[in-house]
Amino acid sequence: MKKLVFHSFGGNDVLELTESTIPQVGENQVLVKVAYAGINPLDWKTRNGDMRMVSGKKFPKTLGTEFSGVVTEVGNKVSRFAPGDRVAGSMGMHGGAFSEFILKSPKDLIKIPKELDLKSASVSVVCGLTAYQCLVIKGRITQNKKVLINGAAGGVGTFAVQIANILSADCWGTSSQENHAYIEKLGCQHVIDYNIEHWLDALEGFDLIFDAVSKLSFHQVKPKLNKGGIYVNTLPGPGIFFQQIYTSIFSSKKAKTYLLKFDPQDLQWLFNKMMDGKIILPEISVFPFESITDALELSETEKVKGKLIIEIDPQLA
Repeated sequence: MKKLVFHSFGGNDVLELTESTIPQVGENQVLVKVAYAGINPLDWKTRNGDMRMVSGKKFPKTLGTEFSGVVTEVGNKVSRFAPGDRVAGSMGMHGGAFSEFILKSPKDLIKIPKELDLKSASVSVVCGLTAYQCLVIKGRITQNKKVLINGAAGGVGTFAVQIANILSADCWGTSSQENHAYIEKLGCQHVIDYNIEHWLDALEGFDLIFDAVSKLSFHQVKPKLNKGGIYVNTLPGPGIFFQQIYTSIFSSKKAKTYLLKFDPQDLQWLFNKMMDGKIILPEISVFPFESITDALELSETEKVKGKLIIEIDPQLA
């Protein structure tokens, strides 16, 4: 089977598509033939070494956090899944989804409803869960709360705008001018061009600032938060970890960061909203497995509208 690996931190030149043996299934494991795997900023940040605090320094490493596919084999203690089941799941912070086959614990998988296709499910794992958990669990969003989503036209931002709208929050979002109509259509009531210099200066009174692209800092946004307001970013690091601890004790305004937690219940909520037509998927760009470096290069521009995914197995798609 083909699998993406790398043996040192660096650019796309360190990545290799190698041949590997299909893993043997343990008694409480599920073997999945991968159809799609999502591209996320975490991938190139891990490849660069920016996430070594989380990923560690041991090589070889792999990339790819989310996937969808079809179960081909299960261990003799697995009862929730069977060969032929269509599933989506997470590889956690250490990756591994950029592979033709992956071996997972049942707790890291969810069955895909028949109303959704494999492509739709693969898009929802990281972007959908990140948006939901940052707004609802970290950000404690409720009706009429004033929320700012920085990077509202990206994969995570697209989900975040719609979740804020579903929960009847007062949704503000930033994007480039060319994407304003797109996020307004998704339900964003107030749209800001982040290319305008000092765009943040005129804003105030937010209960939650969700920095989906991690381009702001708590120091910048703290004056823009109400008492009890929360800032959430998606890039763990020493600075934000310290601020998270400090503000949890000494400040009425909180700084928080986020690590993906695969929760089937949260993902089922997203699937339900998708099936009800209340969440529209972000625009999807599909790349073949052999062009994965092109997708990573595009992701690194940080100007992607919607979501990039890799088609691992065209026959399953």
